[in-house]
This record gives sequence, C-alpha cells and structure tokens, in this order.
Amino acid sequence: MKNVNGIMNKALSYFRSGYNCAESVLLAIAKDAFEIDSDLIPKVATGFGGGISRQGYVCGVVSGAVMGFGLKYGRDSPEELRAKTYNRVVEFYRQFQKKVWKHCL
Repeated sequence: MKNVNGIMNKALSYFRSGYNCAESVLLAIAKDAFEIDSDLIPKVATGFGGGISRQGYVCGVVSGAVMGFGLKYGRDSPEELRAKTYNRVVEFYRQFQKKVWKHCL
C-alpha cells in the first residue's frame, strides 16, 4: 500500500469533490492505493455513507475501508481462509478507534 497519509489526503479530496465518506475511502484505497479500476467503484459504497444511508450506524469511513481491503485481500472461493482479510481489517479498525473515532463523536 502507498503512504497512508497520501491515501487519507486522497480520500479527503474525493470527499470534498462530493463523494460520501464510504465512496471516498473506497476510491482512495481501490484506485490510488491498490490500483484497482472498476466501474463498480464508488457505486458499491454509495449506500454506506453517513453510517449506512445516514442512519448513524457503522461509520462510512470504516465501511469503505473494509470494502477496499476486501477488494485486495478478499476470497475468491469459500475454501480460502478469511484470516488474510480479517487480520488487516482488525488492525485498521484498531488504528481507526485509536486515532480517528474520538473525532467522530
């Protein structure tokens, strides 16, 4: 993955251009960090903005990041282990809680 600060800045740039939080993070991770290009990005993230369609549930930033990790490390078949993805998501979420969550409350 590229520089984390660079990805955060790119996500902020997408957000300022009008994408919601989930779309912005997914775009930054998929396109800019992992160089994955698909017409489904940001479409797949649209409903997750604002804590799942502005309901205040799971933060759109977290949802977008989890989708981004899934694009890169997700399984292609049910026989594959989930741990490769889960471990990365858990580490991201720990860092998110420590550094960002307090600013969201």
